[in-house]
Order: sequence, then structure tokens, then C-alpha cells
Amino acid sequence: MHLEQIALIVDDYDAAIDFYVGKLGFELVEDSAALTNDGRPKRWVVVRPPGAATGLLLARADGDDQQAAVGNQFAGRVGLFLRVDDFREAYGRMRAAGVEFVSEPRDEPYGSVAIFVDVAGNRWDLLGPRPGAASGALTATVLRSWDAWEQRDMDTVVASFTPDVVHDLSHYEGWPHEAINAGIGPALDSLAAWMAWWRGYTQELVDSDEAPGRVLLHLRHRGERDGRAIDERLALLFYLDNTNRITRWEPWSDPEAATRALHA
Repeated sequence: MHLEQIALIVDDYDAAIDFYVGKLGFELVEDSAALTNDGRPKRWVVVRPPGAATGLLLARADGDDQQAAVGNQFAGRVGLFLRVDDFREAYGRMRAAGVEFVSEPRDEPYGSVAIFVDVAGNRWDLLGPRPGAASGALTATVLRSWDAWEQRDMDTVVASFTPDVVHDLSHYEGWPHEAINAGIGPALDSLAAWMAWWRGYTQELVDSDEAPGRVLLHLRHRGERDGRAIDERLALLFYLDNTNRITRWEPWSDPEAATRALHA
């Protein structure tokens, strides 16, 4: 399971869209006509950070009680947390766009942080990457293989595998072909079949995590399949031996389940 949406009460739909999309760089997922419970017109507006699973439902205040909650849903505390891959870039871009920061950046054990306020006045933490999130030797090995694949440097890709490497697609819902493919040749053949299954296939690295002998990459995964546009989160779980070579890798259509498998 995952948390799909969080409602934020705002004064005005368009001003909120301008802030979240125009200044923070979120995506406008939905903006459609709707009705209140008693039949009055409203809008259903959802924004979401690129690659995220959880969206923000921007709900215009309706009545005195809701109006009083605008900007005060968390009673003055930081209530929302936006983690980015490049803290300095995001901080500079947001300041240049006019986002109000109410603290200077500082380094904490959980990463760089600065507090900003949104269009309604709610306080957010802007967070950089977790220290060490992608600095382990296993993660570095996987990312080198990842970069080599993106460049189609197959010699480097193959060198990162053990001879009996396994490409296991049994955790990706809807895969129509053989799920378990062992050995470098069959594993690369199954990877080629995966690529041929899509049109306009792209994948974007969002985050990474590491456990003993395992690395998990979180991706934003886009393309077209069977005439249908796909934009989803995907996880790749890698297993490595004591020489830091990849023995197995698994695409997971359920990133939460993949995270549990990483730490199992």
C-alpha cells in the first residue's frame, strides 16, 4: 500500500498551482470540475513532485473553519518534507523563483535542510540526499553498471556481472515472457526483450538504498505499451557477491515490496 494523496487547504486554486508547479517544479496531475457534497461547483486539483507516488490535493477553503486552517494545518510546525537529489541546485532555483525561506541551510545527520513556506503559509523542510545514501561500494558498483547501460557500454555492463547472473522479472506485474533468465547471454537477451516490449522507453534515477549484499534503485519509468502511456515508479533490486559483482537483478513494479525485500 502507499499514501496516495494529502489534502492541503488553500485560498485559491490558480495561485496554488502557480506556486507548486511554477515555483517548486511539481507536475499538475489533475485539474477537473467537481461538486461539493451539497452540489456546489469546485475543482479537483492534484499536484505531485516528479517521480513521486504521493500527490497533494489542493482544496480551496470552504467556510469559516476551513478558511481559518489555511496555512495552519500543522499548527506552526514543519508538516511537509521535500527531499531532493541536489540540495544546492534546488535551494538556489527555489529562491530565484521567489520561494520564501525562513531558515538558512544547515547540515543535519539526516541531510542538508532549510525551511520554506508554501503559498498558504505551511512550513516545509527542503531536504538534501541522506548522507551516504549513494556512497557505499555496492551502490557505486551498481551505478557504474547503470551508467554504462545508459551509454550502451556493454563491455562494462558485462564486467559488472558474474557469469551466472540472473535477470528475474517475476516481480514485475504483466511481464509476458520467461521470468527467470540465468547466465550473461540469457540475461542480456531478456533485457533486450524488455526494451522491445516498450515504445519511447525512458527511466530516471530518483533515489537509491543499500543493505548488506543488496542495492535498490528507485526509478521513474515511462513509455508506451500496448497503446497505453505508462508513467510509474519502478524499483530495481540488485544482489552482489563479495567481489562486488552483480549476481542477480530484479525489476519490481511495487517499490514498497522491493524495499521490504532489500531489508529482509
